[in-house]
Amino acid sequence: MRIKTNTGNDVAAGGLSTGMIVLGIVSDSTFRIMNDQVSSAIVAQAEYWASGAESFVQNVNPMAAPFSAVGDGVADDYPAVEAACRAAEGKTLFIPAGTYRMASGTPRIGSNTIVVLSQGAVIVQPNYFSYNRPVGPYVMGDVVDWNGLYMNVRTENVYILGGGEIRGPFWQPDVFAYNTSPVQNWPASNGIHARGHDFEQRKGLPLSQNPSKNIHIENIRIEGFAEDAIQLDQVDHSYCSGNILSRCGRGGIRLYGVVNGWLDKNDISHLYPGDYLNNGNRMYGITATRCYLGDLSIDRPSENIWMRDNTVYDVPYWKCLDTHGGVNIRILNNKCYNSHIGIGIDKGGFTVEDGIAPPTNIWVIGNRILRTAPDNPSEGDNGQAGAAIFAVAHDQTDAQVGRGLIINDNVCVGWGEDSRFGALVVSNFVGAQIGGRNQLNSSRRSAICIRERFEGMIEPGIIIDDVRQSSLGVQDGIAVETDEAVGLIGEVTFINRQPTALRAIYLSNPSAGYGFKVAAGHLFRQLGTGTITKIDNANNEQFGPWTQQLRAAARVNADGSISGSRGVASVTKTTTGTYTVILSDPLLAAASNWSVASSRGGSTSIVQADSVDARTITVLTKNASGALTDGGFMLHVFDTDTP
Repeated sequence: MRIKTNTGNDVAAGGLSTGMIVLGIVSDSTFRIMNDQVSSAIVAQAEYWASGAESFVQNVNPMAAPFSAVGDGVADDYPAVEAACRAAEGKTLFIPAGTYRMASGTPRIGSNTIVVLSQGAVIVQPNYFSYNRPVGPYVMGDVVDWNGLYMNVRTENVYILGGGEIRGPFWQPDVFAYNTSPVQNWPASNGIHARGHDFEQRKGLPLSQNPSKNIHIENIRIEGFAEDAIQLDQVDHSYCSGNILSRCGRGGIRLYGVVNGWLDKNDISHLYPGDYLNNGNRMYGITATRCYLGDLSIDRPSENIWMRDNTVYDVPYWKCLDTHGGVNIRILNNKCYNSHIGIGIDKGGFTVEDGIAPPTNIWVIGNRILRTAPDNPSEGDNGQAGAAIFAVAHDQTDAQVGRGLIINDNVCVGWGEDSRFGALVVSNFVGAQIGGRNQLNSSRRSAICIRERFEGMIEPGIIIDDVRQSSLGVQDGIAVETDEAVGLIGEVTFINRQPTALRAIYLSNPSAGYGFKVAAGHLFRQLGTGTITKIDNANNEQFGPWTQQLRAAARVNADGSISGSRGVASVTKTTTGTYTVILSDPLLAAASNWSVASSRGGSTSIVQADSVDARTITVLTKNASGALTDGGFMLHVFDTDTP
């Protein structure tokens, strides 16, 4: 006898099990069960997931028995909170309001755990060392990691949520107290730490092949740790949103080899004094990097990272946002204030032994990168202001050059080192697009600086406003300071508000096969007393002279008066049949000036035009016998070498 569901469908494989009681009716040779198996399966599946969800949201309260945390900020609550963490795996650890002092350890969050750090709940980690401070090239194996909370290698499915606070050993109640007792740059002191290769290398352990997965940190305040507020190492799928991270010694959020990370709406500030082994360097609001431990097949770069709508300020000696050798990094709509470098895209490895990870497919779009003291060139690392956007790969070789860079719709105010570089710096990138919606204001030395190898485009529409002259006398709008650059410079607006001269475009002499094409329609505005030199270098094009561009034209009467013109300042009849024409703007040189004159109305048979200098043209009008005679003429001036 055949068995069918109530709707006449076949029973799915495994749908009926031994001993199951089934109610139905017999119709001819078919037994039709009363309930539709499809509906029964849905109900069974729903009951399964409901049971799982119920166990997952069961609250474990560290203040309740048998844990009995005190939460008064004095007692050592570590044993109680740690025991509650172990009991909460697969459930929810609900930490109510109170101050929990972790005097003797760091609580570990296990897999499949939700931690709700409720409003008014404060975890205090008072420890920052229990050993002699390391002085070697890296922290030693006996370092004790003192964190607010941590996760072991290969932890999965952790949510740390709420609105509570985690305080490190250097936390102070106000700015005055921080000025009196500032944060120290001690190793292995992080607010929330997902352990990975950095930890394993320090402990002499084999580097794990299996990452942690699904780490979610939201709406937590972290302050006063010696290293990073949040450090995630070798994690697949992480989410950090709405956190307030302040006054840590090295970083806000540090990602080591993280794949698929979303960093959204975090507020990060006051990072100081930096890495304890690097003279205050390596402070990052957010960085997506890798550990430098060798084989890239194990020690992977960070990949598929979104840094969006974050606010980072007061990172005085290094960078607000950063990636080292990242792949598919999206830096979008962030606000960066008062750092040495606003946004950094760096090489991911310094030696072949470390493994070289070139930055690949990087977007820097819609950011606002500002310095509140743009007139102070000494604000920043070692008395130097840095770049708003600094993108550099390891070298010019095909294997190690960066590939795929989009920089667009950014507003950068007050950047550029006095002695080198500029506000927007790109070096060793192929496939680079510096988009037409960028605006660079109050830059020092240069607004855009291209170095070493560059293949790409500086698109039309960029506004370069008010470049300040460096102490070495450099004041460039766009500076191509390399002979290995190829691309196009589209129409740019250059505004000079200074009393010193702006060199709008500087081009180094290109090597064979390299060179920039330069568009013709740039806009120039002199709002200060300083002049604008439109371009420097007449021979910077890949395959030959630039296309001729009409620079001036005039209709001139026989007496030297002008009946119509463009780009001509004046015409003077000096003697019979001899006219001196002065252009409104000088060309690069007399040799680049191609002047074409013709008779106007047939009054003369012969008209000659010759360049005297970059701004002056002599026109001769003659009769059929070759004698000078007054006559009207048409003049067209073409320039082969300037935009």
